[in-house]
Amino acid sequence: MLLSNGEITEAIEKEGLVISPPQGYDVLIKSASVDMRLDPAIQVIRPEKINQSEAINPTTMLDVQSKIASCSEERRLYPDQPFILEPGVFVIGSTAEEVALPTSLAARIEGKSSLARFGVQIHLTAPKIDPGWPLNKITLEIVNLAHFRVALYPMMEIAALMVERLGRPSTQAYSGRFSPK
Repeated sequence: MLLSNGEITEAIEKEGLVISPPQGYDVLIKSASVDMRLDPAIQVIRPEKINQSEAINPTTMLDVQSKIASCSEERRLYPDQPFILEPGVFVIGSTAEEVALPTSLAARIEGKSSLARFGVQIHLTAPKIDPGWPLNKITLEIVNLAHFRVALYPMMEIAALMVERLGRPSTQAYSGRFSPK
């Protein structure tokens, strides 16, 4: 069951849901979601750094972060210096807010329709955040699929977190390869 604004607030106050933004979370809570903002640090994938003869086997790759780092360039966004997301460009960002989920809740992260209408996809194919997710930012895979040039600003509202209550708490918390070290 998707939580409403009042239920999200109650889950923060009583159930162990944590949303830790630089400023108060209450302004980010909407009718049935929490707006998430873009962290100022992004990684821009540089096609010229990719070994085109190499095929990545995602089932055996243990260190995804170092592979991404080897073919990307870190950029820092400033209010007066946004990143211009060109058509076809792919960047990896994260939410400015850190989130933690108790084992009784799961969540989904979805892009904002204001960006989708310009062809910008915010989170590719894997929106689920498992119960027991430890306090961490949420990674965003951002791609411009259209022909518009779109400015990405630090701390812009870029995604919505939808929190869902499980029928009963999960017996295991998230412990995947993207767990914070």
